Amino acid sequence: MTAKRAQPAERRVALGCSQEQLAEKAGVAVSTVVRWEADRTP
Repeated sequence: MTAKRAQPAERRVALGCSQEQLAEKAGVAVSTVVRWEADRTP
């Protein structure tokens, strides 16, 4: 049995970060965070 992984957006919200804050901390564009949360690749 596998454990359900938290979705990126759920995890980010649980940590109290906005997409903009996460992008800044990760050193990426906000559009990259949006793609991560939508599970899309560039």
